[in-house]
Amino acid sequence: MIKYVFIEYRDKAGIGSEVMFDDKTQAVEAAEKEWNHLSDKDKKSYLKDTAGVFTVLEVELTKEQVEQYFEGELDTAITEFEKEVVVDMLRA
Repeated sequence: MIKYVFIEYRDKAGIGSEVMFDDKTQAVEAAEKEWNHLSDKDKKSYLKDTAGVFTVLEVELTKEQVEQYFEGELDTAITEFEKEVVVDMLRA
């Protein structure tokens, strides 16, 4: 199954999130909306953070892996299923 995951993370702040979408357009729109909502200070915080991430990935998972993901039982980082970087707001 192809899915799209919007991931944002700042190591310095120690916070982040992941949101999975079925639709590529919705995932990109969510990332762009969130990025555009950030203050310049917050954007710089992501850009300066060497471990900072603000991206949408195309991932390929089995149906069972998707279920495990939503149940919080997927033992592998979602980035390990990456097929393509759809958008990377830190490299745009």
